[in-house]
Order: sequence, then C-alpha cells, then structure tokens
Amino acid sequence: MAAGNVEALWARTLFSPVPARNAFEVTVERLAQSIRLGVVVDGEQLPPERELAETFGVSRVTLREAIKALRDVGLVESRRGRGGGTFIVSPKVQRPRPPDQISRSLGHSLDDALALRRVVEPGAAALAATRTLTAADRASLHR
Repeated sequence: MAAGNVEALWARTLFSPVPARNAFEVTVERLAQSIRLGVVVDGEQLPPERELAETFGVSRVTLREAIKALRDVGLVESRRGRGGGTFIVSPKVQRPRPPDQISRSLGHSLDDALALRRVVEPGAAALAATRTLTAADRASLHR
C-alpha cells in the first residue's frame, strides 16, 4: 500500500465520528494516537474546534474537554489571539509511567486502551514501514 494511501486511511480512521456512549474517551484516544503516530506533527495546528467537533461527531463541549485532557498531559497547547488555536507539542522525554497512571490521566480504563491498540497498531506499523527515514530519523532510532 502506498504511503499516501496509508496516511489517508489513518486520517479517515482516526478522524471519524466516535460512538456517543464514550465520546470523550474515544475522542481523547484518537487525538492522542494521531499525535503519537505522526498523523499530526509537532507545531501543526489542529483544525478549528467547530470543524473538529463535526468530524468526530461530538459536541464542542466534549471536544474542549478532550483537548483539555491532552493539554494536561502535554500533547497540545492552546494559544489565544490572532494566529491562535490548538497546536501539537513535541512530547517531552519523560520517565515511562505505569499503564494504570496513563489510563487514569486520560480518564478511561486500561482495557479500552488495549482494545484500541489492537485496532490501531497494525496500521501504524504499516504506515511506519512505508515511510522513508531521514538521516536524523535513523540516528534517533539508534539512541
């Protein structure tokens, strides 16, 4: 599968309507996964709130809460004023946290996170396999 096709598939998968039953949790997880997988990258601005809420099929209140959760764990930052919005922040290198602490900080159970990983990771591996690495990327993998 070509890199462009895989990326388009990821965008459609990660940025699609979420189930109403657990909209907050799924919205947080999809946004976090899109950041971790590089679908949206450091410094990139997320779409406007209204557009993103429509894309996920959630209320703006739910989206705001999801963005707040991501801001609390350091994945995004919100800027006000002209040129403002929500921007992806390069994750800081941190000591790994236990899975239950990560789960609590994002407000959902470890079982939900593991179920999502079973769905997301095969596609992430396919996407990673299609990318051409720069010299800097290769060097960072050897560290």
